[in-house]
Amino acid sequence: MHDVFIPGDATLSPFILLHGHGGRPQDLIPIAQRFNPAAPVLGVAAPLVEDGRTTYFRHLPDGSPHPASLQEAATTLMAHIEASLSAQGLTHAPTLLGFSNGADLAAYAMVTQPVPFRRAILFHPTISGAIAGAEIEPLAVWASYGRQDPHLSETGFQALMTALRLSGATVTTYAHDFGHGINAAELQAAQSWLRQQKG
Repeated sequence: MHDVFIPGDATLSPFILLHGHGGRPQDLIPIAQRFNPAAPVLGVAAPLVEDGRTTYFRHLPDGSPHPASLQEAATTLMAHIEASLSAQGLTHAPTLLGFSNGADLAAYAMVTQPVPFRRAILFHPTISGAIAGAEIEPLAVWASYGRQDPHLSETGFQALMTALRLSGATVTTYAHDFGHGINAAELQAAQSWLRQQKG
């Protein structure tokens, strides 16, 4: 599987897309094009396959991220994203859209290292909030979870948001009463937040 790039107006903030577990780099393109149909889009393919499903990093038997794999993936993929944007001549601060596994990778990267984006929309991250991070740089983050999500409790989600805030991020959260899927009201809330961002 390969990355997907859709050229757009290079004067606009490009979207970086990190798909969910078992997903494809094309999966979040409709959301990016809903948010801004003229913006360039880079869909980043997960490089690994685990139990027949694509993933950005490996997991332990209990389903939690493998720490070494997660750290390696964050370092490698952030460098890959930066190089890909440069190769396309895109210089404006990107906006990251991540779902589930992709949101986990982005969240981990944001609290452990500099990242090549300034805004992130994280749909249903599932990673535990117990991330040892440090203040890196100011970022704007919008993140969502479902109160019936079997993959992460509200306590775990809030712990992750605390880790992001401690790393220097300004965090806005959104919750709905459903499970792990993205719904229409959630998309509208994310889009409204994005319109309020500058730069």
